Amino acid sequence: MKLRLIYILALMYTLSAHSAELTKQKISVTITVEGKNFLYQDTYNKLLTVSGTLQNDNTEYGIPNTVYFPDIQKPYCEIGHDTQHLQYITDYISTDNTHSYLGTLSLIQLIHLYQNADYWSLDTSILDNLRIYIAEKLQNKDVLNDIFSTQESLDTFLNACNSQTKATIAHLLLPHVRSLFWPLVTEPYQTLTDQTNLISSVAVHAHGTLCSRSYDHTIRIWKKNAQGTYHCVQTFTDNTNHLIYPTAAHSDGTTFLTSGTNKIHVLKPDAQGTYHCMQTLTDHTEWISSVVVHADGTLFSGSGDNTIRVWKKDAQGTYHCVQTLASHSSPISALAVDTDDTLFSGSGDGTICVWKLPTVPLSLEQCLTVLYLYHQYQNNNNQQLAQVSPQAHNVYNTLPSSIKNIVIPWYNPIPLYKKLLVTGVAASIIGAGCYKQKNTFTRMLK
Repeated sequence: MKLRLIYILALMYTLSAHSAELTKQKISVTITVEGKNFLYQDTYNKLLTVSGTLQNDNTEYGIPNTVYFPDIQKPYCEIGHDTQHLQYITDYISTDNTHSYLGTLSLIQLIHLYQNADYWSLDTSILDNLRIYIAEKLQNKDVLNDIFSTQESLDTFLNACNSQTKATIAHLLLPHVRSLFWPLVTEPYQTLTDQTNLISSVAVHAHGTLCSRSYDHTIRIWKKNAQGTYHCVQTFTDNTNHLIYPTAAHSDGTTFLTSGTNKIHVLKPDAQGTYHCMQTLTDHTEWISSVVVHADGTLFSGSGDNTIRVWKKDAQGTYHCVQTLASHSSPISALAVDTDDTLFSGSGDGTICVWKLPTVPLSLEQCLTVLYLYHQYQNNNNQQLAQVSPQAHNVYNTLPSSIKNIVIPWYNPIPLYKKLLVTGVAASIIGAGCYKQKNTFTRMLK
């Protein structure tokens, strides 16, 4: 009996020590008592440094008192907000490596994190990073495949996003979607004719101001008016020599080199930083006079053949010409591209053409559908698709006709009457086969 009592006391001591160790290792971040919500003080202070909402609360209501609970001898602060708005936020602001933490979250969890971060009015830099991370994730073909795999998965994603989040993400995705629309551009939006000789260079600044140099020895500054039309606002005299071999580089390290021929060499660095020629583009028929690359990787090249070619990468990173712009009457001498995808081309004919992509408002699900169709087309060896998931097809039906015309090379659904015809033919063949088999079986019985 005495030994049994000693055993029980030892077991109780072990369980008590284990419980205390667990309590020491993991502290409850939030506690709700009598309808009031409390946040662990250390986490509260971290949130306070980055949350405009919490800072405003302290200004309006004062700094909350520190509270200690009998069972948990740790400091807490009352927080007058529903704890559901703290979901993923406390872990995010407490981690040392936020990028690694984001990688552990599902797409839906990322959406909840972003919306909670927006609720707490976290620093603009934090909100921008979350938006960009989500937008980049939504351009991944595997993520898009998951979203459009079933109607339930599509609805789950869309329902997780509030209206403001949908608008924000769609706004971020739209430039990537619009960059796929270059095949629709055939004529310049505007032609600038103030300079009288070959345009030697054009450059565009972040705020949209255009600068052009010409062999007429002038440098001109152009600005947009309220209607988006460019006008010369300033002219300088210039007497420099402009002849160079053009080069362009993308932020991912890809470099495009020319050497006075019709070839563009695409160089990429390996893991050691050594550059290798991965591809040579030879579609132009005359010497390359200018190359420029957009932030999204779209390449533009001008040539002595009077044309501009637009190049896009496929799923394997190989460049293909997707459009040829031919409006100039002399060799292309300069190119520049703005962040809004506006392209400027200068020529020996003394003109500057302004090329604009179509501006089409698209919802979040429409943006995702266009990206999904493009990735499916690439995965199909750049062969036109006749069928995609029903969810993607349903959203495809809501696209404006101009956008449908763009995606026809990627996806051209079989019309309903053809489907019925094919189904009818198949049924006839099966029916004929069954009739033939029945007659054969009857003859065998006889």
